[in-house]
Amino acid sequence: MVHRLRQQPPSTINEIVELCENRLFNPSMADDHYRAVCRALFDESVELRKSWSNIKRAKKALMKLLEDNPPDRIIPEATIYWSPMWMQLMAEVKHGVKLKKEHKHHYNPLPMKTELSPIKNMLDDLRHRRYTLRKVPVTDKKPKSPLDQLDFAHLRSLLKPASTRKLKAQPPPTPCLHEMLMKEIQTARTLRSVSPGEDSSASEFH
Repeated sequence: MVHRLRQQPPSTINEIVELCENRLFNPSMADDHYRAVCRALFDESVELRKSWSNIKRAKKALMKLLEDNPPDRIIPEATIYWSPMWMQLMAEVKHGVKLKKEHKHHYNPLPMKTELSPIKNMLDDLRHRRYTLRKVPVTDKKPKSPLDQLDFAHLRSLLKPASTRKLKAQPPPTPCLHEMLMKEIQTARTLRSVSPGEDSSASEFH
């Protein structure tokens, strides 16, 4: 087993992971924290590569512009204005940019808490019991219903007694077909009786 000196930098992945975990206040958050750091560095490298490609294209376009238009034809004011900025930009790209120190850069590895809607805030307060209940006095008297508040004696005095009420005459019922037939049979006139002699003479006549 090889013992590493304190001055010797870490040489294995496990040593690097252990060193990174010891730098955090909560070692259990090392995976999420450094994953976010690596993602941010990768995004910055992609953006830097895009910027470098844009600078190369701009440089080629500038060289072509200088070839098409000699320096004596370019406006001197424009050359004086853009030349220092271009030199400063190329120097920063070549030598790098000085970054801020670690103690001046406050990095929060935890994601920002999004604002909740009023309904979600209320549900969250109920879930975590962040509320205060008011004391309600308890009384034995039950609230009266609207029916209990009515004065039935007064309403009864407004009604007429049944003896003074006059009902309308009931219309006669409509007779059915059987009753109408029987009534016609009863009210029909009586036929005259015929003697046997008259019956025979009537048959001969016919």
